[in-house]
Amino acid sequence: MSYPHNHRHNPPPPGPPIMGRGPPLGPGPPPPPMPHSHHPPPPHDPFAPPPPVFHHPPPPPNPYAPPPVVHHHHTPLHAHPAPPPPQPGHPGPPPPRPPYY
Repeated sequence: MSYPHNHRHNPPPPGPPIMGRGPPLGPGPPPPPMPHSHHPPPPHDPFAPPPPVFHHPPPPPNPYAPPPVVHHHHTPLHAHPAPPPPQPGHPGPPPPRPPYY
């Protein structure tokens, strides 16, 4: 009579070992040294031009975005024309109504 046990009787499949198996890897090569200067930085020139500002390019337009809201500002160049003057023999437009309170 045999006892239930958990070890395998067949060998592992061929190919690279499964992740997490095998001896731990040794440390890799050291990182390259960072270039550095032993001289102090020069003093700040108050008359030097400011450094250039890098602007990211604008994103492409979204075809699913709603159309932009256009605000119409009434200026003299874009004003509505005045009503025509009354013709002789015609009463003209009615007087404006008083506001309701």
